[in-house]
Order: sequence, then C-alpha cells, then structure tokens
Amino acid sequence: MILTLGISGFALVLSVVSLGWQVVSWRRNGPRVKVVRIQGIGPGRPQGVWFIGVEARNSGRLGTQVQQFGFQLPNHQVITVPEDFMGRPIGNMDLPPGGTASAMYNARDIRDALAEHRITKKVRPFVVTGHGRFEGKRVDLVGDVNRQSRFF
Repeated sequence: MILTLGISGFALVLSVVSLGWQVVSWRRNGPRVKVVRIQGIGPGRPQGVWFIGVEARNSGRLGTQVQQFGFQLPNHQVITVPEDFMGRPIGNMDLPPGGTASAMYNARDIRDALAEHRITKKVRPFVVTGHGRFEGKRVDLVGDVNRQSRFF
C-alpha cells in the first residue's frame, strides 16, 4: 500500500512538471520581439550623419516579418519615415529567430518632426510585425536629439 502510494505521488509530481514544461514551451514557441532605440553616426559628408533608429530583436523560436518601424508619441500619433538616414527606402524586413532588424532615421528629420508636433515628453519605439505590434520602453528622444543637434 505504501509503495503504491509513493509511486502514484511520484507520477503526480512528474505529470505536473511535464504540464508546466509544456506551458513554458508553448509560450516560447512564437516570436518574442524586444524593441529598443538605437543611435549613432553613419557615413556621410563632411563628418557623418547622426541617426536615431528602432531595432527589433527576436529571441523566440519562430521568425516573423517587420512591416513598420516608428516612434509612438504621447498624443497617440506616430512618427514613421519611409527612408533611412542614407535615403534608402525602408521596406518589410525578415526577423528570423535570434536575429535583429533595424531602421535608422536622420536625427535632424526626427528633431523637426518632434518640434512640429511640440513633443517634449518621452516617446516609445515600436515595430509592427506579422504577429502584432511590439513596443519598447519610453525614451527621452527629445533630449537625445537636442544633445546631438550641436553637431549638425
């Protein structure tokens, strides 16, 4: 009787662990996209072009395709630019498992758009993929652009 009870208890513990693992595995099965703001200086004349961009990183098991990059403003409008800082069009980008995709904008264009909308608060980078919309943490884009504006 005690042996049977011990075996059935052990089987119960194993089934709960197996069920938990199945839930974790199922949740990680799709794409897991993290969105961040990036910045730097790119090629250009005479001294390079400051850029600010959005980068999406996929840590999930399934790939997806990024259809739109942008910044969500506090007034619920978005800033998206059809061309990157070098003038190339930004189209759909594949985002494989473990991969990254990014769009880099001319910081001067972003500064002008923020000034036009009189934005002084933090904005949120986002991407729209085939699996939905993913947003990053709020960033002080206005401060970043103003710090870089002395180099323009």
